[in-house]
Amino acid sequence: MFTINSSEFRHPIKIYRPTIVKDEDNIPSKELKLLFTTRAKVLNIRGDELQKGKGTAYKQEKRLYFRTVRSTPVEQADIVEFNNKQYNITFVNDVEELGRYTEIKMELVE
Repeated sequence: MFTINSSEFRHPIKIYRPTIVKDEDNIPSKELKLLFTTRAKVLNIRGDELQKGKGTAYKQEKRLYFRTVRSTPVEQADIVEFNNKQYNITFVNDVEELGRYTEIKMELVE
């Protein structure tokens, strides 16, 4: 059975969901809506250096675990804010299908 001590949830994170809203001129634009704030266990997976165009980009991959918020499930289109940086979600998993913990694999490309 997968267990985590509550003392391991040290890092504050915010989960946002992108939504389409229209301004006063009826022009659609993307806006981030805060779903919830929680604390998580964050693990670094890998960092890569990529060549894009004529420049260099850096890619960071992280995995995080947190207690599942049942009222608002996390989707792959959502965005995670961690250390004032926004990460794209690549994978969402319900750990052991018990509804206790959620695992998210996310990446940041700079």
